[in-house]
Amino acid sequence: MSRIAELQEKKGEATNRLETILRSARDAKRALTADEAKTATEVEVELRNINATLELENRFNEGLARQNRNISKQEEKDLSRFDYRSFLTHLSRQQRGQPSALQGIELEMVQ
Repeated sequence: MSRIAELQEKKGEATNRLETILRSARDAKRALTADEAKTATEVEVELRNINATLELENRFNEGLARQNRNISKQEEKDLSRFDYRSFLTHLSRQQRGQPSALQGIELEMVQ
């Protein structure tokens, strides 16, 4: 089982535990007991941690996917010579309605 699947399973279990606690008090038409409130708080913290971990795992996996994309030697060379300054200058001029001309990889990035 993948790490993400494990985390999603734990999230489901924690959600069910929290729902059970709340349903018990709701069905009895009473407030949570001290023990229930303590357990509910602990489960909420667990859920926050699981959600944060899931988010990080997903971002990490997206980063790996980006790294594993195959690019040609020419694309790698073009990207290494990408001029951020001219690209940002072009965007700034374009926003102000001024003419601007780009060439090479910078032009491709705009298109």
